[in-house]
Amino acid sequence: MINILSGPISKADILSLLRVPGDPAFLPSMEDDVWQQTLRHPETGDLFSVLYDNALEAAHEPMPQLTDAMYEEFHRSGIRHLFEAPYFDRRRQLGFCALALLSADPGDRDFLTRAFLQKLEEVFNEVSWALPAHVQDLSGKNPLTIDLFGAETAYSMAEYLTVFRGLIPDEFAALILARLKKDIFENYRDNGHAFAWTTMTNNWNGVCHQGVLGSALLVEEDLDLVAEMLSDASERLPLFLEGFTDDGGCTEGPGYWSYGFGWLCALNEILEIRSAGCLSLFEGNDKIRKIAEYAPAVSFSGGKVANFADGGNQPISTWVLSYIGKRLDIASCLLLAKENAVLLYHKNFIAKKFGRPRSDFTQWQRIFRHFPGFTQKDDAPITPDVYLPDLAVWVVRGQDEKGHLWELAAKGGYNEEHHNHNDIGSFILNLDGMPVITEIGAPLYVKAFFKRETRYEFLAARSLAHSLPLINKVEQSCGHEFTGKVLSVKIGADTVFFEIDMTAAYPASAGCRKVTRKITLAKRAGILTVEDEVEFAEAGEVEFGIITDGTVEIESNKVATISKPDVELLITLDSEANWQRVETHNYANHQNEAAFIHRLVAIPPSKSSSVRFVASLTRR
Repeated sequence: MINILSGPISKADILSLLRVPGDPAFLPSMEDDVWQQTLRHPETGDLFSVLYDNALEAAHEPMPQLTDAMYEEFHRSGIRHLFEAPYFDRRRQLGFCALALLSADPGDRDFLTRAFLQKLEEVFNEVSWALPAHVQDLSGKNPLTIDLFGAETAYSMAEYLTVFRGLIPDEFAALILARLKKDIFENYRDNGHAFAWTTMTNNWNGVCHQGVLGSALLVEEDLDLVAEMLSDASERLPLFLEGFTDDGGCTEGPGYWSYGFGWLCALNEILEIRSAGCLSLFEGNDKIRKIAEYAPAVSFSGGKVANFADGGNQPISTWVLSYIGKRLDIASCLLLAKENAVLLYHKNFIAKKFGRPRSDFTQWQRIFRHFPGFTQKDDAPITPDVYLPDLAVWVVRGQDEKGHLWELAAKGGYNEEHHNHNDIGSFILNLDGMPVITEIGAPLYVKAFFKRETRYEFLAARSLAHSLPLINKVEQSCGHEFTGKVLSVKIGADTVFFEIDMTAAYPASAGCRKVTRKITLAKRAGILTVEDEVEFAEAGEVEFGIITDGTVEIESNKVATISKPDVELLITLDSEANWQRVETHNYANHQNEAAFIHRLVAIPPSKSSSVRFVASLTRR
């Protein structure tokens, strides 16, 4: 088996190892009984039943239209969701219809077939599959722009051709194949050097390459073209792995790990099958294993994660964990896949989970084909503590004497990471699976959030919205030079700690000579201690902030509480600082819903040349 990421591989060498589409088969056709067995398996029957009902509803829904004005909106206002909501809903409707067709009740089959073909034609006929936010032209349209979602759409089209070829009229199938060849495959071969994502080290590289190469491996009969594309990719895809730290860490956070690395997993699966096991992205690559092990390392109970940067706080993808766990024989990934399956696909959770627009046939078929089964968290051991030194992320867990689970994460790094927040020294605390000291993660994405000069005007990216000191009213700054130095860590014991020098994360205007933080967790005692020390060139002032989306109450100068369902955290000050106020900051979350954080603020009584802040956090 040859790993094409090990070094540039010639077209001739790749060509000799490729098979024609369908030999061997990657996805069975809709007539194959394997779909019925997979979708209606006892462990997935409840999930499919809910999805089937959603599919019947989607089949009756008119497809939302994408008007010229909607394509132009992003370049006019910087707003994305007005276009993206209907764009993704179109793919949701199509995907639901396709999934239902694989195991349709006889009385629904003709209706679902008509709806599927009509919706497939509408998506195919979009002038541009790319989002306007990723198109340079002011019209918001360019059929030759390949972005994340244009690549996803291309791959979905290839899957529909593969699985539903018996339903798609020959003339329409020929049109789909011709567009894929011209706008995607030949476009990548001829213009790949001009696509910025081919030189990126973040999720774009992995996702776009899978969409482009995966769809070619599924349906393109010109093997010379496919081999040339793979040869080019053997020089471009390795850059994606460079975006992960040497210890396998993902600065973009667990959510983007699921997305970017997940699509690389999908590409590896199809490449290994389509080359009959001769070509791979994973074979013999030690870093791939480290990247895979990152997911369980940063996962908390209840499907939560250490969601630093623009990461969401949702369970990591079960199909990615299941696939990589089996492919690389990583027990922790398989176990986490089963735990997350309980959270995501149990009948009590399904109905409220899967009406979301960002779902399509590609996602569903992967979930069902790689369904991991169920494991209750109570049956699983507590994940071991971990410190990723290159990523500078510390994650620890432990039970106190009363059986309560403490899960804690803190980070170092620098303030110009992928999807960066100014968050050196920030920490997250979950109690019994409930986030108590929290991070916003990803807010609503708009144009200004991705411009360096305006990104840090948004609450989510500012250090103000992280549990960090505000020094002389100055926050941390962005840039590679604004960094933290981890001084010492301890993991794997009853008492663990993380100590960091945050001085360089603050600009000169903060007027500080030294800023250090030490976080200590005594697991059995159930005591978390946060100690900050700030030294000034001249007497200065400090605000110590703790961020939560729970209910906050200041009970006295020294005592405050944060309350969440079934959890009450007592925070006692052991220094000169006093609790002074609770601020509420509003923002729009990633789904464009109104959200808020509270910032609990402690302040010393007067300016000083040296300030020490100590807080002890215990359950009440």
